[in-house]
Amino acid sequence: MYIYGYAQDINFNKSRYKSGDILYFRPDDPLISTNFIKFLKTYNFEKGVTVVIVIHNPDMENTYKELFNYNFKLICRSWDTWFVYESLNSLINIKEPYVPTKLEKCFTSLNHRPRPQRCKFIDEMAKHGLIEDNFVTWHSEELKGYTFKYFDGKQRVLDKVETNVRNEPLPFETFLPPKTAFSNSLWSIVCEMMYNDDDNYVRAITEKTYLPMAHKRPFISLGCKGINKDLKKLGFVLYDEIIDYSFDDIENFDERLEQFMLQVKNINELNHKETYELLLPKINENYKNMLKLTRDRIMSVNGTKISDTDLASMKRLLDNKKVKAPLFIALKHNKNK
Repeated sequence: MYIYGYAQDINFNKSRYKSGDILYFRPDDPLISTNFIKFLKTYNFEKGVTVVIVIHNPDMENTYKELFNYNFKLICRSWDTWFVYESLNSLINIKEPYVPTKLEKCFTSLNHRPRPQRCKFIDEMAKHGLIEDNFVTWHSEELKGYTFKYFDGKQRVLDKVETNVRNEPLPFETFLPPKTAFSNSLWSIVCEMMYNDDDNYVRAITEKTYLPMAHKRPFISLGCKGINKDLKKLGFVLYDEIIDYSFDDIENFDERLEQFMLQVKNINELNHKETYELLLPKINENYKNMLKLTRDRIMSVNGTKISDTDLASMKRLLDNKKVKAPLFIALKHNKNK
């Protein structure tokens, strides 16, 4: 079997494939790589070849419906809660969760890659004067072809080096938020991963939304249209005592962003301590729902359940090519078994 996953074959090379079934295991991505799609469409497969694709796009069968017409059997599986698992697993590497304790500032907003919508996001934040008094990062210069109207475009980095449980320095990584910022602010203001020209059509919820939950913080996420409804479908509760989520239904991104940032402006003016006490029951409920999802939504390899707490074993399984059959199934855990 040819396995495309995690650290192995990140840059797909069709010359490595000789024959047989294929497992494309990238639950960290909502889209299949363009090189791999081209390979599927142009390779002359032998009859009976099965291709299993595991990503975290809940609409993947519709997104890639044309691939069902080619000369191979296609099995699509969406592990749409993979980032829930990884966000919780990341807590293993730190001494304790970075829960909001001092509440010196209203929010933290982490912005790494300068995607078009993220440029608009931080520009709108600057328009409302929300940057200077909060923890806001911007790692890159202005995106080519985009001109800021309000944001100065300067790099904003939180430089404090954190350590793990063995007091060893931790490098920058996706699942390691800044401790000082998380511990000294209440909210996480999130601009989620989005794709396509207007970023409305690929549904993805990543660590940007789930890490705040894992660290027991309230959050407000801007993403594709309906992202907050998707969170509710997964069992999470929204902070509708304070936030008007009607922005979630707006089709046009620019209009959705404008209404979203008005909600951010509103929470920035509230008393942090009183807000935290009001929202604490829901903060804890969302954390408990993350734990529940790690129990109930697990993947199976050849009938062996792979829970999120054992994700490292899953990676080793793939790296060592010990997968005998290409059947990964999203299961609902039966507690009676």
